[in-house]
Amino acid sequence: MKISIILIFILLLFVSENVMATSIGPNSGTTFLGNVSAPSGDIDWTGANNTNMSDNLRATVQISNPDEVSNYLIVKGFGFNISSGSVINGISVDIEKSQTQIQAGIIRDNSVKLLKNGTVIGNNKALTNKNWPPSDEIITYGNSTDLWGINWTSEDINNAGFGVALSVIGTPGGLELARVDYITITVNYTNPSEIGKIIIIKNTIPDDETEFSFTSNALNSSFVLQDNGNGSDGKLSTITFENLLPGIYDVSQTSNVNYTTTASCDDGSNLDVINLSARETITCTFTNTNQNQSNSSTSPDSSSGSEGGSSNGGGGGGGSSGRGSSGGGATTITYSGPGPCLSPSGCAGGESLSDETSSEADVDEETLEETLKPGFLSSITGAVIGFGEKNKKMLTSVALAIIAILIIIFFASGKGKN
Repeated sequence: MKISIILIFILLLFVSENVMATSIGPNSGTTFLGNVSAPSGDIDWTGANNTNMSDNLRATVQISNPDEVSNYLIVKGFGFNISSGSVINGISVDIEKSQTQIQAGIIRDNSVKLLKNGTVIGNNKALTNKNWPPSDEIITYGNSTDLWGINWTSEDINNAGFGVALSVIGTPGGLELARVDYITITVNYTNPSEIGKIIIIKNTIPDDETEFSFTSNALNSSFVLQDNGNGSDGKLSTITFENLLPGIYDVSQTSNVNYTTTASCDDGSNLDVINLSARETITCTFTNTNQNQSNSSTSPDSSSGSEGGSSNGGGGGGGSSGRGSSGGGATTITYSGPGPCLSPSGCAGGESLSDETSSEADVDEETLEETLKPGFLSSITGAVIGFGEKNKKMLTSVALAIIAILIIIFFASGKGKN
């Protein structure tokens, strides 16, 4: 049962891969050249057009001396007709070849490259350490994901100048003959209706011009984004990767100690496993918040006070019984003496009661006006009551003394006689 499930899973993977990508070929060429100069080459091929099919009619070149190099055998005009906008995934070349060992020398590849619009270009896929076989054998160069180091469009592949160039080299040992029977090309591509794209957006809070570095292994890319980038100075706030095959992608941002980072993709994918489907667009946004930006604000009419304020209410930190102003234009009254603070706004240390003799306070006209306010009168009333509460015994004695004096005066006046 488990084996069946595994086989079904593998089959589904194979089917899905082939649904997304399409191979066209192997196609044979229509134009053949054997005398195109190759680097260090000086010997032409004969019968180049014999490579149009596998029929034992061959293009040949004879190598007589050690390290002698042939010119290019060129085959092009493969007749591809791939839809415009398709993504080219890989190119493979099949060469049916052999050598005739006339003497002890050996034939090996010198150069195997592709042609783009008639120009030899790209990576050299030559198997320089492998001897050519004594009888016809098909050797494959490249594969369905190998682009030979070149970016290709469907127009490049469809062009009559698209093709392959081959040159050979001889090893010491004497005369040898290289033979090529057939050359074909197969192209793997993805239809534009099956491709997707990934968009990366940079956002900073607050907006600034800090540059952030990104990397992606799957996209084989490193790039820099800036929140305010508009492209005019080569800096971008957004980058789009298009023509992507369905599959798993990733993107990461280099950390910056001055910022916290939050990031997410709109399809819910994790940033290290972005699962792109056919015809899907995924947008991933990186938001960086500057940790050095203050979020506090101060009212222009308020003051938090400075350390060691003066006794007349300049700040909340000092003064024996003064209180700093909490708002511009507020009146501060200074009080010094026994009993509670008489300021209508109260005192920094609460009530301050003392039995010690106090100095007289100088009160100007403005202060006198303040004393007439109901709030201030209430404070005075409270102060008197407070004083009485604290000095009950003294007041009782004074009251009894007054009563005694009044009784004496009463009887002394004769009003108390019968």
